[in-house]
Order: sequence, then C-alpha cells, then structure tokens
Amino acid sequence: KTLRVPTLVVKPGFDDAGFYVEEGRDYMRDLCSRSWEGIPLSDSVETVSIPGSRLFVMYDRPEELDRAVNAFLERNASR
Repeated sequence: KTLRVPTLVVKPGFDDAGFYVEEGRDYMRDLCSRSWEGIPLSDSVETVSIPGSRLFVMYDRPEELDRAVNAFLERNASR
C-alpha cells in the first residue's frame, strides 16, 4: 500500500471459454487475475487486463501489451 513507484500490473484476459478443459477448473484465471480483487493497492499501482490473452500475454497479444505499456509510460513520464 505504500509503494510510490508507478507500477503496471498486466493481467491476462483468460476470456476464452474453450481454454478450460473442465468447467469450473479455471485456477490460472483465479491465480493471475482474481487474486488481485479486493486487495488495497497503492495509488501508484495500475492494473490492466489484456482481452484475448492467456498466461503468456506477450505471446498471445503482443501488440495490445505494447500499447498498454506505452500508454502507462506516457502517463507516468513526468513522475
């Protein structure tokens, strides 16, 4: 909560229903995305979810990841 350095948390979308072999067994989504819910974060922490991505966002949606990171850097360039 006291973090002062601008930090971007990139979460995979895990929005592909065909990814899950067994219904209700979406533990990776819970671990990577839902585990952040309800946690009091510092104002310096920004989270973004990349739709259409799974665990390896940089391979699944590299252009969207680049856009998210570049936008974050632009917003925080003066900090």
